[in-house]
Amino acid sequence: MEAKELMIGDWVLHNGEPYQIRQLGIYGVDRDGEDYPAVCVGKPKGIGLIVERNEIEPIPLTPDILEKNGWVRTKYCYGRDCMEIHGADKLTEGVDNALSMARWSIDKNYQYHFLDLYMWKGSVMQHNVHYVHQLQHAFRIFGIEKEIVL
Repeated sequence: MEAKELMIGDWVLHNGEPYQIRQLGIYGVDRDGEDYPAVCVGKPKGIGLIVERNEIEPIPLTPDILEKNGWVRTKYCYGRDCMEIHGADKLTEGVDNALSMARWSIDKNYQYHFLDLYMWKGSVMQHNVHYVHQLQHAFRIFGIEKEIVL
């Protein structure tokens, strides 16, 4: 993964286990004393590890992960498998830019994923959301504070 694809707090895999990015733009030193690009990853309440960028992988976004985070399956997606999460019922009075609904869908024939974010005012579409960190980025861009549970 490229560092430009990541933000602090993103979930990634290291040695097959989920970790969050804690720090970017750091360098480690190998056995020969050479610098290499690295990131610091860690569990939410654990010790951080310095690892090379090529030692981390994205976490595929799956219906199971979405279900753990409150998303529910829906049948209103024009032949695609869809999942939605709603937030309009949690809006406080006077909120102008909050999540009303998000819909993630996949066309199994083409493996085409997309995420629609419906804001209280307006609608935004983010294409190609295949990984957990991409969902996190979409939420952050629009000021949606939602911790992802894996």
